[in-house]
Amino acid sequence: MATRRLNIFVILVVNVSCASPLLKAQRIVDLQVFTLENNVGIRFQISKGQSCNGYKILHSTDSINFKIVGDIAEVCGSTDEVQVKNFTHNAPGLNTLNYYKIDLFPLEVSKAISVFVSSPQNEGPFIYPNPFAAEKKSLSFRLPANVNNVQAFVYDQSGQFIRKLNLEVDMNRASAEINDLGNGLFLVRLLVGEKSYQSKLVVLK
Repeated sequence: MATRRLNIFVILVVNVSCASPLLKAQRIVDLQVFTLENNVGIRFQISKGQSCNGYKILHSTDSINFKIVGDIAEVCGSTDEVQVKNFTHNAPGLNTLNYYKIDLFPLEVSKAISVFVSSPQNEGPFIYPNPFAAEKKSLSFRLPANVNNVQAFVYDQSGQFIRKLNLEVDMNRASAEINDLGNGLFLVRLLVGEKSYQSKLVVLK
Protein backbone atom coordinates (compact mmCIF):
# COMPACT_ATOMS: atom_id res chain seq x y z
CA MET A 1 0.00 0.00 0.00
CA ALA A 2 1.31 3.41 -0.95
CA THR A 3 1.87 5.90 1.85
CA ARG A 4 0.11 9.22 1.36
CA ARG A 5 2.08 12.24 2.49
CA LEU A 6 0.05 15.09 3.93
CA ASN A 7 1.58 18.52 3.95
CA ILE A 8 0.00 20.99 6.38
CA PHE A 9 0.72 24.63 5.96
CA VAL A 10 0.18 26.95 8.90
CA ILE A 11 -0.40 30.58 8.17
CA LEU A 12 0.28 32.98 11.00
CA VAL A 13 -1.57 36.23 10.90
CA VAL A 14 -0.01 38.99 12.98
CA ASN A 15 -2.26 41.90 13.82
CA VAL A 16 -0.13 45.00 14.07
CA SER A 17 -1.94 47.80 15.84
CA CYS A 18 -0.98 51.43 15.76
CA ALA A 19 -0.33 51.78 19.46
CA SER A 20 0.73 55.12 20.91
CA PRO A 21 4.45 55.40 21.66
CA LEU A 22 5.50 55.12 25.28
CA LEU A 23 5.53 58.36 27.18
CA LYS A 24 8.97 59.70 27.88
CA ALA A 25 9.92 59.75 31.54
CA GLN A 26 10.35 63.11 33.19
CA ARG A 27 13.73 64.65 33.36
CA ILE A 28 14.76 66.97 36.19
CA VAL A 29 15.77 70.19 34.46
CA ASP A 30 16.88 73.64 35.50
CA LEU A 31 17.79 72.66 39.08
CA GLN A 32 18.70 75.78 41.07
CA VAL A 33 19.77 76.30 44.68
CA PHE A 34 20.13 79.74 46.28
CA THR A 35 20.38 81.31 49.72
CA LEU A 36 17.37 82.88 51.44
CA GLU A 37 18.97 84.60 54.42
CA ASN A 38 19.91 81.58 56.60
CA ASN A 39 17.92 79.14 54.48
CA VAL A 40 18.38 77.54 51.07
CA GLY A 41 15.79 77.75 48.31
CA ILE A 42 15.56 74.88 45.83
CA ARG A 43 13.77 75.15 42.50
CA PHE A 44 13.56 72.70 39.61
CA GLN A 45 11.35 71.68 36.72
CA ILE A 46 9.88 68.33 35.72
CA SER A 47 9.59 68.00 31.96
CA LYS A 48 6.51 66.55 30.25
CA GLY A 49 6.05 62.81 30.40
CA GLN A 50 5.30 59.89 32.65
CA SER A 51 4.02 60.66 36.13
CA CYS A 52 6.12 60.03 39.23
CA ASN A 53 5.27 58.94 42.77
CA GLY A 54 6.59 61.97 44.62
CA TYR A 55 10.11 63.27 45.11
CA LYS A 56 12.75 63.63 47.83
CA ILE A 57 15.17 66.48 48.53
CA LEU A 58 18.61 65.09 49.46
CA HIS A 59 21.20 67.16 51.37
CA SER A 60 24.88 66.76 52.20
CA THR A 61 27.73 68.91 53.44
CA ASP A 62 30.46 66.59 52.11
CA SER A 63 28.97 65.67 48.69
CA ILE A 64 29.08 61.98 49.66
CA ASN A 65 26.69 61.24 52.53
CA PHE A 66 23.22 62.49 51.60
CA LYS A 67 20.21 62.57 53.89
CA ILE A 68 16.57 63.26 53.14
CA VAL A 69 15.47 66.76 54.21
CA GLY A 70 12.25 66.80 52.23
CA ASP A 71 9.91 63.91 51.35
CA ILE A 72 7.02 65.09 49.20
CA ALA A 73 4.53 62.28 48.64
CA GLU A 74 2.37 63.33 45.71
CA VAL A 75 1.67 62.38 42.14
CA CYS A 76 3.89 64.68 40.11
CA GLY A 77 4.55 65.18 36.45
CA SER A 78 2.21 65.84 33.56
CA THR A 79 1.93 64.77 29.93
CA ASP A 80 0.63 68.22 29.04
CA GLU A 81 2.91 70.72 30.73
CA VAL A 82 6.22 71.33 32.48
CA GLN A 83 5.85 71.46 36.27
CA VAL A 84 7.84 73.80 38.52
CA LYS A 85 8.64 72.68 42.08
CA ASN A 86 9.95 74.78 45.00
CA PHE A 87 11.32 73.76 48.40
CA THR A 88 12.97 75.62 51.29
CA HIS A 89 15.61 73.93 53.46
CA ASN A 90 15.40 75.65 56.85
CA ALA A 91 18.55 74.24 58.44
CA PRO A 92 21.51 74.11 56.03
CA GLY A 93 25.11 73.93 57.22
CA LEU A 94 26.58 77.36 57.93
CA ASN A 95 29.93 78.59 56.61
CA THR A 96 30.22 75.55 54.37
CA LEU A 97 29.11 74.19 51.03
CA ASN A 98 25.68 72.55 50.99
CA TYR A 99 24.97 69.95 48.29
CA TYR A 100 21.50 69.06 47.04
CA LYS A 101 20.04 66.36 44.80
CA ILE A 102 16.49 65.55 43.71
CA ASP A 103 15.24 61.96 43.81
CA LEU A 104 12.30 61.75 41.40
CA PHE A 105 10.90 58.32 42.24
CA PRO A 106 11.07 55.97 40.37
CA LEU A 107 12.52 57.80 37.40
CA GLU A 108 15.87 59.34 38.25
CA VAL A 109 18.17 61.09 40.71
CA SER A 110 19.66 64.40 39.64
CA LYS A 111 23.28 65.41 39.79
CA ALA A 112 24.34 67.28 42.94
CA ILE A 113 24.44 71.07 42.92
CA SER A 114 25.96 73.17 45.71
CA VAL A 115 25.65 76.55 47.40
CA PHE A 116 27.73 78.18 50.14
CA VAL A 117 25.76 79.42 53.16
CA SER A 118 27.35 82.02 55.43
CA SER A 119 26.50 82.80 59.03
CA PRO A 120 24.49 85.99 59.47
CA GLN A 121 26.77 88.96 60.09
CA ASN A 122 24.36 90.95 62.25
CA GLU A 123 24.37 90.39 65.98
CA GLY A 124 21.26 88.57 67.03
CA PRO A 125 19.93 86.42 69.82
CA PHE A 126 22.10 83.72 71.33
CA ILE A 127 21.24 80.59 73.28
CA TYR A 128 22.64 79.40 76.59
CA PRO A 129 23.77 77.20 78.20
CA ASN A 130 25.50 75.65 75.24
CA PRO A 131 26.40 72.80 75.59
CA PHE A 132 23.18 71.97 77.39
CA ALA A 133 23.73 69.48 80.25
CA ALA A 134 21.22 67.18 81.93
CA GLU A 135 21.18 69.12 85.22
CA LYS A 136 19.96 72.28 83.48
CA LYS A 137 16.24 72.93 83.67
CA SER A 138 15.70 74.97 80.51
CA LEU A 139 17.36 76.49 77.48
CA SER A 140 17.46 80.29 77.41
CA PHE A 141 17.53 82.83 74.58
CA ARG A 142 18.72 86.42 74.79
CA LEU A 143 16.48 88.56 72.59
CA PRO A 144 16.63 92.05 71.14
CA ALA A 145 14.61 94.62 73.03
CA ASN A 146 10.91 95.19 72.37
CA VAL A 147 10.06 92.01 70.46
CA ASN A 148 6.58 90.57 70.41
CA ASN A 149 6.52 87.64 68.01
CA VAL A 150 9.13 84.99 68.86
CA GLN A 151 9.19 81.35 67.70
CA ALA A 152 11.84 78.63 67.97
CA PHE A 153 12.25 75.36 66.06
CA VAL A 154 14.67 72.43 66.51
CA TYR A 155 16.20 70.40 63.65
CA ASP A 156 18.67 67.53 63.56
CA GLN A 157 22.06 67.81 61.83
CA SER A 158 20.60 66.89 58.43
CA GLY A 159 17.96 69.58 58.63
CA GLN A 160 15.03 67.32 59.50
CA PHE A 161 12.44 69.14 61.60
CA ILE A 162 12.07 67.74 65.14
CA ARG A 163 9.65 70.05 66.91
CA LYS A 164 8.63 73.59 67.76
CA LEU A 165 9.72 74.85 71.18
CA ASN A 166 7.17 76.11 73.68
CA LEU A 167 8.72 79.45 74.59
CA GLU A 168 8.12 81.51 77.70
CA VAL A 169 9.04 85.12 76.86
CA ASP A 170 9.88 87.69 79.52
CA MET A 171 11.16 91.08 78.30
CA ASN A 172 14.36 90.37 76.32
CA ARG A 173 14.67 86.76 77.43
CA ALA A 174 12.93 83.53 76.45
CA SER A 175 13.23 79.98 77.77
CA ALA A 176 12.06 76.52 76.77
CA GLU A 177 12.18 72.96 78.11
CA ILE A 178 14.29 70.61 75.94
CA ASN A 179 14.76 67.64 78.27
CA ASP A 180 13.21 65.32 75.67
CA LEU A 181 16.18 65.83 73.32
CA GLY A 182 18.85 63.14 73.41
CA ASN A 183 22.60 63.56 73.15
CA GLY A 184 23.87 65.14 69.98
CA LEU A 185 24.21 68.20 67.81
CA PHE A 186 21.07 70.13 66.87
CA LEU A 187 20.18 73.23 64.92
CA VAL A 188 17.94 75.81 66.58
CA ARG A 189 16.13 78.31 64.36
CA LEU A 190 14.72 81.39 66.04
CA LEU A 191 12.22 83.68 64.36
CA VAL A 192 12.12 87.15 65.91
CA GLY A 193 9.55 89.27 64.15
CA GLU A 194 10.50 89.15 60.47
CA LYS A 195 14.12 88.12 61.13
CA SER A 196 15.48 84.58 61.27
CA TYR A 197 18.50 83.40 63.30
CA GLN A 198 20.14 80.00 63.48
CA SER A 199 22.55 78.44 65.96
CA LYS A 200 24.05 75.06 66.70
CA LEU A 201 23.16 73.45 70.03
CA VAL A 202 25.07 70.62 71.73
CA VAL A 203 23.12 68.45 74.18
CA LEU A 204 25.08 66.37 76.69
CA LYS A 205 23.28 64.02 79.08
